[in-house]
Order: sequence, then structure tokens, then C-alpha cells
Amino acid sequence: REVKERRRDQNHDDQSLLLGNLLKKDTPAKTEEGAMEMLRVQVIQNRLINRNFRRDKTRHLWLGTSPRLGLHGARMEAPNCPEIENYGSELNSDGRLYENIYKRDPVLKQRVVRDNFATKQECIKVLGSTLCGMRGCYQMNSKTLLPVGGDSLPKVVAGMGLEGTLLVKSLFERTRRCIMQDFKVDQLYLNACMLQRIQGTFRLDHLQADRSHVYWNPHIDKANIPSYDYSALLYLTTKDLHFSGGGDLVFIDEHQDVIISPVQGRLVAFTSGTENLHRVERVSNGTRIVLSMWFTTNKTHEEDDSVWFDPRAQATIERTASANEKSWKTTI
Repeated sequence: REVKERRRDQNHDDQSLLLGNLLKKDTPAKTEEGAMEMLRVQVIQNRLINRNFRRDKTRHLWLGTSPRLGLHGARMEAPNCPEIENYGSELNSDGRLYENIYKRDPVLKQRVVRDNFATKQECIKVLGSTLCGMRGCYQMNSKTLLPVGGDSLPKVVAGMGLEGTLLVKSLFERTRRCIMQDFKVDQLYLNACMLQRIQGTFRLDHLQADRSHVYWNPHIDKANIPSYDYSALLYLTTKDLHFSGGGDLVFIDEHQDVIISPVQGRLVAFTSGTENLHRVERVSNGTRIVLSMWFTTNKTHEEDDSVWFDPRAQATIERTASANEKSWKTTI
């Protein structure tokens, strides 16, 4: 009996530790139902990876660096995975991720690509601002993240400059409207936005926070943050021009891998559920920079933009804008 009790306590501790490691900003783990659903989603993600992530498949280059797409772009339906999604379906009605927590589900599950979504000049301006803003930022292996928005906005402006920050804000608003049109969504809110830099070579210095970080692992966005409904990537650099030896976006379907190469100004948007298991291939040379955005249909989890209307924040923004203008132009 004592042995059984110890094992039971150990299992409880192991589950608590697992839940602690999985908790994110909006994880519904405050209730038993939410905690069980979160564990179910992680199991679904692992099962998809075990089934789809293998070498004996066709690699389909859907969109390379040329030729460029026309104005209307291209789209591909994302395959459903009902036999895996229905794992633990006694917890909800139809097996969708977090269906018992978040009731809305995307009408169209697909992938949409648009070239020239951002102009070359816009990309160059954001690149310059990003490099300024990332000075002094901690790295995770060869990856550097710069969140844009929320309480960190004044600090972001201090690094990026006002003009660069406002340009990023206009780009994610343009992306939001584009997703609403392409995916037939009647209401959509920004959940998170960040600039991401991946370097083929990098220095190991005091800014290295996590040398063991692996950014090229397969994953489902909604398994990371439950309220993510739509994901979008706006590429600021081009493969084989600014970086090489990897960097492609790969959708890991059951029977084939679908590959999209980064092109400056190219927007890739897709639903964030099990239908779009994906990864980024490891970069070996150069620098890959992308504006990553995630959107939600749940207004509760909208990115707080009240800082734009806070007089104290505005004073900080105005004070730092002029100080960074010279640095920003020098980097461009």
C-alpha cells in the first residue's frame, strides 16, 4: 500500500511538473478540464510528429524563390487529421484542439501565399529598425526574438525608432485584413507579433541565454499558445541572397513535405491547428529575418495596444524617437 501511495504521489508530481513546463500566457489550466485538454493537445502534437516527420516522403517545393506569384497569390488546402485529432475525444465533441475551451474554429483550413505583400523599401526600413532594436537582446542559440507590442512597446521604440515601429504596426494590421479576406473571417484580433532573426554563425557571449535551444523542431502553433487561430510570416530576407543552407518553411503532411522558400516581401498565412504541422529548416549561412504574427478570433486574448494611448508611454516614445533616428538611418 505504501509503495502504491508513493507511486501515486510521484505520478501526480510528474503531471504537475509537466503542466508547469507547458503553461503559456493563456493556457486554460486553471481548471481540471483545461489541464486535461492541454495534456491532450500535447499528446496529439507528439503523435502527429511521430507519424509525419520521417525521411521516406516526397519533398514538394510548392513555392521557391522564382518565379514570383501574381497579385492574387496562391493557396493550398491543409489536410485534416481526424484519426489523431479524435484522441481523447470523450473530453470534447469533435476532437478539435481546445474545442471545449475556445468555441470558434476556422472555416477554411488552408495555406495562402502572397508575393510583394510588402515593398522592397518597406522591408529595408523594417530590417534596419530590427537590427537596431535587437542590439543587446538575448539570444537562444542562433535565434533572437524582438516582441513588438504590449507593455514592452516603449522599450521597442527606444531600440527600433518610432518610424520603424509604426511601419511594423501597419504591416500586421494589413496582414490582419488580408487574412480576414482570404480565410473568410468576420472578426480577427492580433494576439502576438515579433521579429525573429536566425543566424547561420553567431558569437557565444554574455547575451547567449539558451545555447541548447532548437528552433528547427516540428510543432503546431496552437499547441504552443491555445488562442492562436491564424499564423502569418512576412519574410524580410530572401533565401540564397541573404542566407543559405536551409531556412525554408516546411509543412509536414502525412504523405509529403510542402516547402516554401523565403522571399523578401512574401507573406505566408495559415491556420494554426493540427492541419499545419510545420518547421523551419536549420540555417547554416547568413541571416534570416522574418516578421511573425499570430491572430485570434477571441477578443479576450487580443494584444493589448492601450500603451499607444498612454500619455506616459507616448512621452517615452517621442523622447526616444529623435535619439534613435540617426542610428536607424545609419543601419539602413
